[in-house]
Amino acid sequence: MTDVTDPKNLRQWQTELAALAAKLTDPITLKVIRDDMTTTTHTKPSLLEQLRQAHAHGGETGKASGSSPGAPIRVAAADLQRNLDRQAATLHFNVLVQDADAVSRIRAAAGIAGRWADINRVASTVFELRYMVERIEELLDPPRRLHIAAACPACGQGMVWRLDPSTGELVQAPALALDARTGCTCLGCGQVWGPENLEFLQGVLTVEQARRPRLRSSAEGNGHRSEVPTGATGNDDQVAARCAADDTETHGGTR
Repeated sequence: MTDVTDPKNLRQWQTELAALAAKLTDPITLKVIRDDMTTTTHTKPSLLEQLRQAHAHGGETGKASGSSPGAPIRVAAADLQRNLDRQAATLHFNVLVQDADAVSRIRAAAGIAGRWADINRVASTVFELRYMVERIEELLDPPRRLHIAAACPACGQGMVWRLDPSTGELVQAPALALDARTGCTCLGCGQVWGPENLEFLQGVLTVEQARRPRLRSSAEGNGHRSEVPTGATGNDDQVAARCAADDTETHGGTR
């Protein structure tokens, strides 16, 4: 028996591996010697295909006796095919797990899923790959985020407390954050305006700014210091410019 632990026998194992896989999956060519000592070739289906046919149509057993054609072998073939399907799936999984190259795994998975006719299974694979793409792009090319100096039209918050990842401390930040990919998001209530709704949001913010009363400064004679409500910093032109800039960026402008 060949020593499994001897590296010198690796080529022998690889040769047998290829031969067995071919016998299971490829057509089998046999040489037949006739009575006149001439030879001819005969091709049979692969072993897995023969098993599938035995499951579907039965074998030769029973024909001579007149019983139900192929019934015993058909049942046995069905059981064996189910077991081999499970073993093949386990073998495929184990081989992929042993392969440390993520590129090979993804290519193999995409190749298999691309042959499926089940739309739900194909879509599930798409979601998995989409998640990988988005996570890498966010890390290597993070989206440019701007802030709008205005209160959120949905919840009224102008500033929110956020954790600064660089310091680990809570800091105040404008509630409305612009992202060229996702649009505008309120960091307070979670309301989202997609890129297609930024122009509408710009109009709402402009109206809200116009309605907010303007406090006069001490230089204008009210005798008190000017106070600007939290979240109302900036003017309409700034808000409109920032929204327009992000909208341009979303539709192909310079990031």
